[in-house]
Amino acid sequence: VWQHGFMPEEIYSEQGKTADDGSLAKVLFYDVTRQSRLSAALASIDAANCYDSIAHAIALSVLTLLQS
Repeated sequence: VWQHGFMPEEIYSEQGKTADDGSLAKVLFYDVTRQSRLSAALASIDAANCYDSIAHAIALSVLTLLQS
């Protein structure tokens, strides 16, 4: 995917990994949760670059609700 310019190289950037690995992980996550009939959410965010703009109290409340 990133070889053809569809996705920047820094997306899913780990040593020895490609964007295809990240796409496969996402598809497998959705397949397993659907087959298990579980409620799940997947967020692709870049929290490192916008850490100061996150409303931490609200984010904590939302994440706490998602766990239960």
